[in-house]
Amino acid sequence: MRALILFLLTVTMTTAYGQKIQENTVLGDQAFAEGDYYSAAQYFHKALQTDSTRLKIAERYADACRLFYNYSEAEKWYAYILRHDQKGKFPDALFWMGMMQKNTGKYTAAEKSFSDYAA
Repeated sequence: MRALILFLLTVTMTTAYGQKIQENTVLGDQAFAEGDYYSAAQYFHKALQTDSTRLKIAERYADACRLFYNYSEAEKWYAYILRHDQKGKFPDALFWMGMMQKNTGKYTAAEKSFSDYAA
């Protein structure tokens, strides 16, 4: 009986957990489509606080940060994507990280990122 209760509690928590991520992602996508990049970033950030392993959400968060000029936060998340992208699904992350480095005055790092991207 105790195992059944624990199982049901786990299933309920997992379902709520997934719904929260999906809800924040949908709201973030809507705000992004409307050009409200600040709000989009807030929603994507909430989703990432729940599960930071979803690289597509991390990319959307970094893009939203970039588009409302939070270059240092965008750079941090593009770097995160590059560290965790085992399958090469986000090839432009290196380019955008270079742009964020350039925009924050990290010219040597930006030059290396652009060189690596062009290679």
